[in-house]
Amino acid sequence: MSLLRVSNLATRPIVTVVSRYGVAVFSVALALGTALTLRRYDLPHPFTAFSMAAIAVTFWYAGTGPGIVALVLSSLGMQRFLFLTKSFPAVPLGNPTWSFMDYSHS
Repeated sequence: MSLLRVSNLATRPIVTVVSRYGVAVFSVALALGTALTLRRYDLPHPFTAFSMAAIAVTFWYAGTGPGIVALVLSSLGMQRFLFLTKSFPAVPLGNPTWSFMDYSHS
């Protein structure tokens, strides 16, 4: 009679899973915070470089699941905080207004 095996994912401690997804949230929050700080002082803010670094660090250290979470969080953060302009503050997340469109109406 063979022994029933339990998946390795089911036997992981909850602290490990929470810390892995915490790396995803923290790295994207750090990238977004850095980009918003640079934007406030009118400095160049290459959020794509910051977010790609956050996604790469998350995939490397935390794994595939948290890496995908970091990818989704960084794209949502980019749409919500960086591409909306002051002239269109109430645009929903599904319809981002690019910052260069503000200058095309003038």
